[in-house]
Amino acid sequence: MPTIKRRIPKYRHFKPRNLGVVRIDGRDHYLGVHDSPESREKYHRMVAEWISDGTVRGIKTEPPQFSDISVNQVLLAYVKYARTYYVRDGEITSEVENIAYSLRPVRKLYGRTPAMDFGPRRLKTVRDYMIDEEDLCRREINKRVGRIKRGGERGAGSAQRIPRARFGCWPTTGALSGS
Repeated sequence: MPTIKRRIPKYRHFKPRNLGVVRIDGRDHYLGVHDSPESREKYHRMVAEWISDGTVRGIKTEPPQFSDISVNQVLLAYVKYARTYYVRDGEITSEVENIAYSLRPVRKLYGRTPAMDFGPRRLKTVRDYMIDEEDLCRREINKRVGRIKRGGERGAGSAQRIPRARFGCWPTTGALSGS
């Protein structure tokens, strides 16, 4: 009777979330950021375990949840989107620079915060920071807050790892009034 030869599973790229993935026994195991040393290490460890005893143990097999994504990651996705969207005659417009200025206080105050925890209260804190620390006029602050709101919506959609429904209502705070 011939012996059944097992094929070694291949390390693959899961493009929608930029993850490394390996399929073992019909089940996908997500390994982390594609082509990173950590994901390659997990891949080799999983394949070695599978070859030695036919099972895979101790590895989280679900893709990362959107609660694991930081505000910085959402904002980075927005800046990448802006560099492709705000182009005129092949040149990037000044709006990209304005977006960078707008996102700076968000990154400074809440960059490493999980994106799911960034809500209206924190946006108001960012707005107050712009008033106190950056000494900006009301009109400029309102423009920057608008860019931050759009950043959440566009960045979440561009990252493709965060449900758009969560950021369809990126935190809102009232505009500053003249009184």
